[in-house]
Amino acid sequence: MCSTVGVQQFASHSTMESVKRQKHLTGFKDSDHDILVKIVKGAQWRKIKGKQGQWEDFVAMVNRKRGGVHSDPAKHPVDVLAAFVQTFTKKEDVDLVKRVRNWSAYCANQKMLNETHPFAKTPEQELVESTGSHPRFWSYYNFQSWMEGWKHAKRGDPNSPVKLISLDCEMVTCEGDVKDLVRVCAVGSDYNTLIDELVVPNGNVTDYLTSITGVSEKDLKGVTLTQADAQKLVLDLLTPGTILVGHSLHHDLRALKIDHKRVIDTALLFRDPSWPPAYCPGLSNLCQAILKYNFRDDEKPHDCLEDAIVPMRLVHYRLEHDVSSLSLPLPRKGVNQEDLSKLLLHMLPNFVPVSSLRSIFPKDSACRIQDIVYKNKGKRGSTVAVFESIEEADNAFEHLEGILGKDSAGYPQKTVTLMYPAKNQMRMAEFQVRKMVNSRSVITPGLGNEESQTLVNSSKRLSVSNVADENTEVAKRRKVTSDASEDLECGKMVTTKSRDVVDEPQSLPSILGRPGPSKNPAWVNKYQLLDQENIEDQELEEGEISEGEVKDVVVERPGKKKCCSHAKDLEAMKLELDKVRKESKSRADEISSLQKLVAALSRREGLA
Repeated sequence: MCSTVGVQQFASHSTMESVKRQKHLTGFKDSDHDILVKIVKGAQWRKIKGKQGQWEDFVAMVNRKRGGVHSDPAKHPVDVLAAFVQTFTKKEDVDLVKRVRNWSAYCANQKMLNETHPFAKTPEQELVESTGSHPRFWSYYNFQSWMEGWKHAKRGDPNSPVKLISLDCEMVTCEGDVKDLVRVCAVGSDYNTLIDELVVPNGNVTDYLTSITGVSEKDLKGVTLTQADAQKLVLDLLTPGTILVGHSLHHDLRALKIDHKRVIDTALLFRDPSWPPAYCPGLSNLCQAILKYNFRDDEKPHDCLEDAIVPMRLVHYRLEHDVSSLSLPLPRKGVNQEDLSKLLLHMLPNFVPVSSLRSIFPKDSACRIQDIVYKNKGKRGSTVAVFESIEEADNAFEHLEGILGKDSAGYPQKTVTLMYPAKNQMRMAEFQVRKMVNSRSVITPGLGNEESQTLVNSSKRLSVSNVADENTEVAKRRKVTSDASEDLECGKMVTTKSRDVVDEPQSLPSILGRPGPSKNPAWVNKYQLLDQENIEDQELEEGEISEGEVKDVVVERPGKKKCCSHAKDLEAMKLELDKVRKESKSRADEISSLQKLVAALSRREGLA
């Protein structure tokens, strides 16, 4: 009898669990397309196998029935994506769906609360909003917090008393080039220490980065605090009115796996309209320029506690003083003289052979392409093209066919499209080629007159000519010319002093995120709008399968309107880029047809 009752209870429990799982796998609407795409891409990354195989097997069956050709989940409708998700049977696979749907509901709820119950307008909240207005904020703080182990901070009452907590973490490198938490520090607004703990990394440590973290293997002997424990310590500090303070705080929150967006990030708070859109000043530079002291010795490891205190001091100074008249010159970056004869090729797809990259440069130039180094789980790679002289490198960049722009640090680069043969067909790859020097670079060792002049020439302002003639053939490449010797960053004249370095603007007003002049800075051009979507330094998170899935550099926030003129220009540029890609594909088909014809004629000639 007891056995029968136990079986019935087990069957009833199994039925309830099955109903719960089915609830998570059904009920998708047309508006859930983005959620389903994220789920399917997460399934691709984990190689999840449903009743009808992995996504590749499932979509191949669908394509045979519907006559489709795409395997990219984003190109399939809701009904196909939902049908694949409903084939999941394992508990951990269903949990993935549950987490993504809960995360989506959390994001929607936060957006609604921000619109209906905004935070009270306090001086601290103004700094939060100033941080959030930075072009890179949503790319940095758009955490993939649906992943396992992440926690969401509770928003709470918008009228709760404001509490400032400054946070800093140190990370070590573990197997798989993963950064794991090793130390966490937090201080209050009165600089009292709230947390100062060492943490046992989750993975097997491959590099303690002791020169930076100050932590070695022997320091962790006897340490029992885990990442989950450290996460709980920080979450316990987050009352409804808490504003987190820090410098590049998104790295620390990612290490702690905490999603909290009410932050004052000093790396994003202090800026100037003359700077490149993605430029973030260093904490040492801010401390020297604003607080007038040097808190860090470059030859010593970071002090995690001090790195938490300094951002709080900067925020206090910003709240208490009118510092709009201060200036913060862009830092000068040291560049070895030998690097001037190199070009960086980055954002390379993982299928481009090194031998094909040589074809983008002039045949008569002596150029050697180094092996490609892949990062971000092998999705994108980079390499260096080494030339025999500085002049050859400059000439190769000058004559390189591509769309001119700049990277996030202001280095001139071109977006290049390469057609290359692969398995009896032509494929297309798109990547960036970047110079190794810009107007802020300091060349070491000291240069002679000839090298100094080369440096000035290499930092000439580049512009795209004949842009107005948009009705010409798409295949016609735009001419890249060099105008007067102007600074690529700020549009100011470049001069050389006795120390043979490029002079730098000495006064940059309104660095504190306050409204600057309405005139667009000199670095803005029509093609920079396309370049702003490339976030080369953003790390891909688990589950981000598609290249470029997270490209939302500027996301519209409640109460903020997008710039219509920029949006129109960006849309026009996207349409033009699509035309170029379509024409390139058409040419690839023509080349493939010609190759087949030549092969057929060759066989016929052989038979004759």
